[in-house]
Amino acid sequence: MITLRALRAPCLALTVVLVVPTLLATALAGCSREPAAPSAAATLELRVEGMTCSACELTICGALTALPGVTSCAASQPDSKVTVVYEPGKTNPAQITAAIRATGYEVPSTP
Repeated sequence: MITLRALRAPCLALTVVLVVPTLLATALAGCSREPAAPSAAATLELRVEGMTCSACELTICGALTALPGVTSCAASQPDSKVTVVYEPGKTNPAQITAAIRATGYEVPSTP
């Protein structure tokens, strides 16, 4: 037992010395003192027909969040609507509508 503790202690100390600073540096790498520029996000709300359950909501949001520039998606089967927050420089309403239609649901009117 004493031998095992003697062996573990230096290894643990070495791990703390090597890993903790690396983790700290990684965590701080994305920090800056400059305020972030406000994003030019846009919100699109679409009526979507054909959703019958929560799996339908997940299918649509899964397809939309796979699009570049889509930052969030909320689908509501009872309200037959999908709300998407996206970056206009990376995607657009036509691409969002096409992605919904590709999953098998209908968007009655395109923006």
